[in-house]
Amino acid sequence: MRRIGIIETEADARKFGDYLLAHDFENRVDDFDEHWAVWIEEEDQIEAASQELEAFLKEPDNSKYNAAGEKAHRIRKKVKTDEKRWRGKHKDLRTSFRKLSVMPPRVTMTLIIISAIVGVITRLGHDPNNPLTGFLSIATYSYDGYSIRWPGLSEIAGWQVWRLFTPMFLHFGILHIIFNMYWLHYLGGLVEGRKGHWFYFGLILCIAGISNFAQYFSSGPNFGGMSGVNFGLLGYVWVKMKFQPEDRIYIDPANITMMMIWLVICFSGFVGPIANTAHVGGLVVGALWGYFPTAILHWRRSRFRRR
Repeated sequence: MRRIGIIETEADARKFGDYLLAHDFENRVDDFDEHWAVWIEEEDQIEAASQELEAFLKEPDNSKYNAAGEKAHRIRKKVKTDEKRWRGKHKDLRTSFRKLSVMPPRVTMTLIIISAIVGVITRLGHDPNNPLTGFLSIATYSYDGYSIRWPGLSEIAGWQVWRLFTPMFLHFGILHIIFNMYWLHYLGGLVEGRKGHWFYFGLILCIAGISNFAQYFSSGPNFGGMSGVNFGLLGYVWVKMKFQPEDRIYIDPANITMMMIWLVICFSGFVGPIANTAHVGGLVVGALWGYFPTAILHWRRSRFRRR
């Protein structure tokens, strides 16, 4: 299901919905930000339905739209009758499948377990010379008085590619890891359950790699944590809620507000040195990933209209 546009009033939206149904376009209309959104069920009907919407917005009082109401009513009545008869004879397998369709968050739990093990071995940053810290950092670094030294990104260039991603497993303090694991379980479990293990794993790698790379150029190699990934997941969920609610990826908007307030607090410096670039980088990457299907849809529509 995809949203094809917005209509100002409920009456016009219902009238257009009736017209679409009368012409075999399965659709739905619902309120959206003080207006009414029109949704199309079938992907292969989106372009044609978008053209119909353009025509309707130019001439909403055309008699052909008013005439479609009676036919649409008959169609809905027949569908309702047939569905009631069918449900009386069969178990609703669609509902059963949807209940089972949320996958267990195996990747999320694996990331949490690895982070916990790394935290124990590295003593949550209290052992800066621990070999595992150097192995998982984006670059091996050493302290020289009040500064640190590292060999640039020569290790990654030498095929130690895991270093782009593994800083997400390094945490510095008990509150750091508890906070990050809570949000990873909450946001990651939601996305993985709805989108599947492999999609989610690819999303995690993309967010972690880009946000870690950005943080490295901002402050050097002495950073770590899952917060860049968490903000990336937040951006992904936030955009999905707004542009593709049919994916049923939803969190309480109060949690979004809470995370954004925390982002601002981190920038204030009140909580010490924070990987702010990783936070913002992750948020942007996740939001862009979430918006990509919508952007493709808009591109296809504009290309179709130019023909």
